[in-house]
Amino acid sequence: MLIKKPNFKVCIAVFYAIFFAIYFIIGFQPAAEARSYEISSSLNIPSINLNTAVAEISINSNKLETPIDLVGSYSINTNKTLLIGHASGIFKNLKEVKVGDEIAYNNEMYRVISSEVFEKSAVNMERILGNTKRPVLKIMTCAGDLYQNGDASHRLILTAIKKDDK
Repeated sequence: MLIKKPNFKVCIAVFYAIFFAIYFIIGFQPAAEARSYEISSSLNIPSINLNTAVAEISINSNKLETPIDLVGSYSINTNKTLLIGHASGIFKNLKEVKVGDEIAYNNEMYRVISSEVFEKSAVNMERILGNTKRPVLKIMTCAGDLYQNGDASHRLILTAIKKDDK
């Protein structure tokens, strides 16, 4: 029985056919959908030279969707607003904010009254989002040890109250 050697041109053609098939299957996959956020207000923290847009965010799969390059705003009560952002990005200097520093949010002035770090498991979202008599900002970002999935072991939470107009 006589065995023929494969033709070089046939091998190249088969190689390119397989390569292009894989390229068309993998290469033309839709990119992850870029989420656009509607800007609702602004945040200015002079002590860390932060002046940024703020976008309203929502809960998706029981988690708040944090914008990549903006601060996210979430509120379920009239006098309490939660602002969140990434510690590796927009809030990289948030740990430098001190009690007594002023914050401008939505054209209103606030004064920081506390800066606390909690283990992630100890963060009580009901308490953070609960209503108050006086307008309050809660500003939260990751802190502590970073995990491979991008999360962290702790949360830095600032509390700021609206300054009286007196």
